[in-house]
Amino acid sequence: MLNSHDVHFALDQLLIRPVAFFPVFAKLGGSVNAGVMLSQLWYWSDGRTKNEDGWIWKTAPEWFTETALTVSEVEGARKKLVERRLIKYKRAGIPAKPYYRLDKQAILEAIYALRAQDSSSPNCGKQGAAV
Repeated sequence: MLNSHDVHFALDQLLIRPVAFFPVFAKLGGSVNAGVMLSQLWYWSDGRTKNEDGWIWKTAPEWFTETALTVSEVEGARKKLVERRLIKYKRAGIPAKPYYRLDKQAILEAIYALRAQDSSSPNCGKQGAAV
């Protein structure tokens, strides 16, 4: 049996590549899955890889490896984010690959709108109300 320090060390070695998650993105996207997807696109949007003119391509296996989101969860999250105009989506190339691009201006405006809405709500100041 391992002591707590050794257990913690072992878990640190196994729990590699955490996903940064911005809760406000879940509010903007309408679900936790959309928030995870938007957070991951935000991470990749700074030019880390596969970024051509702001377009990022990610395959279903990559989404699953990075976030544990299934194909149907990615599709559902993508639809919500596109409907809310927070991202753009296209398929391009041969074979066709899925490409995503953040609309950072729309994201900024949505965050401002959410903050304004939260500050005028009767729950303002209560835990979980602020953005």
